This record gives sequence, C-alpha cells and structure tokens, in this order.
Amino acid sequence: MDEDRSISIPRDYFETLVRRAELHRDDKEYVHVPKAEYDDLVHASQEYHALQTALLSLPALIFTLWTS
Repeated sequence: MDEDRSISIPRDYFETLVRRAELHRDDKEYVHVPKAEYDDLVHASQEYHALQTALLSLPALIFTLWTS
C-alpha cells in the first residue's frame, strides 16, 4: 500500500471491522465489510488527503508571503 494514501484508524475500530469481516467471509481472496463502514473509511481518507495536501503546501505559501 502506498504510504501517501494510507490513514490511521483506532485499533479497536480496525479489530471490529476485522471481526465483522470474518463473520461474512465466504472466500479467501476478499474480505467483506459493511458498505457504510467502507464509505466512512473512504471519506476519512479523502479528508486526510485534503488536509495533508493543504499542510504540505503551507511552507511554500509562507515562503511566498515572506519574500513578497
């Protein structure tokens, strides 16, 4: 998994997802999780990426403002 596209979630939440997935496991290749929880994770990942992008652009913005 690409480090830039990963997120952190609480361990107990992750373990809950794993337990739920194991209950619905019907093959070895895929792990099933409720769509609502998947959508929440995708949304959190998108928010994290937006925040990360904004924070990483701050030094350039500060430099531009400082040298103007």
